[in-house]
Amino acid sequence: MKQCPLCNLPEPLCQCQEEQPSHAIRVYTEKRKYDKPVTIVEGLTGRQCQEFFKQLKSLCACGGAMKEQRIELQGDHRERVQIFLQKHQLG
Repeated sequence: MKQCPLCNLPEPLCQCQEEQPSHAIRVYTEKRKYDKPVTIVEGLTGRQCQEFFKQLKSLCACGGAMKEQRIELQGDHRERVQIFLQKHQLG
């Protein structure tokens, strides 16, 4: 019988999935080569990440990449991304 990784109870008795709050979405910047800023969005699920990737690139009018369930946008776009996430009730 499978056990829940959080509470170690058998899955039929586990209530963690029902009570588990939505995970936090983190938006921050990093400086990369030649002090260029990169905005990083973490915490989206795989499906959300794919859906929002093109929309965010278009909204911010920038290039970007999707790596390991996170979105990387060229430039500092924290404010725009946070407004976008709030409109979609994620942030």
